[in-house]
Amino acid sequence: MSGKTRRKVSVSSLFQSVIHCGLMAASSVSGRFRMAEIRFYVDLFGGQLLLGSSKEPVAIQSVQIMRILAGLAEEGFATIEKVKSHTYYQLLPAGYLHLLESLVITKQRLPIEDTLFINYFVDSYREAICKLSSVLTPAEAKRLALITQPGVVVERQLTILDAIIVKLRHRQQDYLKILTFLSDTANSRLTLAEKIERLPLGPSIPQTYNRSLREALMALPEAIREREVATGFHKRNQQFYKPYINSLVEERRLLAACIGKEELIE
Repeated sequence: MSGKTRRKVSVSSLFQSVIHCGLMAASSVSGRFRMAEIRFYVDLFGGQLLLGSSKEPVAIQSVQIMRILAGLAEEGFATIEKVKSHTYYQLLPAGYLHLLESLVITKQRLPIEDTLFINYFVDSYREAICKLSSVLTPAEAKRLALITQPGVVVERQLTILDAIIVKLRHRQQDYLKILTFLSDTANSRLTLAEKIERLPLGPSIPQTYNRSLREALMALPEAIREREVATGFHKRNQQFYKPYINSLVEERRLLAACIGKEELIE
C-alpha cells in the first residue's frame, strides 16, 4: 500500500456498479477467473469512475467483492469453485443479464460520469457478452440484445433529462411571471400582504407542507415574507434555476453527441 491514506468504504450503489462491471469483464474475457483478475478490473474501473468523487484514494475491498460474488452464487447467477489452493469464479449467462439490467435500466437520472461509464462498458464488452445469448432462453436472449444495443443507456438518460428540463422550464416560466408582477411599478404601492395575495402562482410553483406558497408566506413572520418578496424569487431564478437548466441542457448536448443525436428539446 502506498503512503497515501486509503478510505475503507461500504458497498454503495456506485461501488456495486464498479464491482459488477469488473465481474462481467473478467468472466466475459477469460471465462472463469481468480480474485486477481477481478481486482485488476475493479481497480481499473474504480480509478476511472471515481476519479473526481474524492480528494483521497478510494479502496474497494476484496471482502466487498467476495460478498457480492457469494450473493450472486446463492441466486444462481455465478459459480464458485475451489481447486487445490485456488478459488475460481464464473458468471453464468443469466448473471450477465441480471447485472446488465440493474446497470442499464433505471428511471432515475444518473450523474453524467455514470452514464458515460456504463455506455463505454456496454460498448466495450457487448460482443463478448452477447456470445452467451445462445444458452439463454429466447426471451432472455431478446432482453440481453435490447439492453446491449449501442447507446441504450444514453437514450434512456436523454429521455429522463428531457422530462426534467421541461419541468424546470415550466417552473422558471412561473417564476418569471412572479418577477414581472413584482417589478411592475403599478404594484409598488401595494402592501406586502396585498402583493402576496396577488402573486401569480402558476401550477409549477410547489406547495409547502400541503399549503400553497401564498398560504405559507402569509403564515410567516413579516421579516421572512419581506425577504422572500424582495429577493427570494429573484435569487432562486437567477442563481439556481437559470444555471441549473443551462447545465442540464449542456449535459444533454454532450450525451446526445455520444450517440450522434445532437438535436435539442424545444
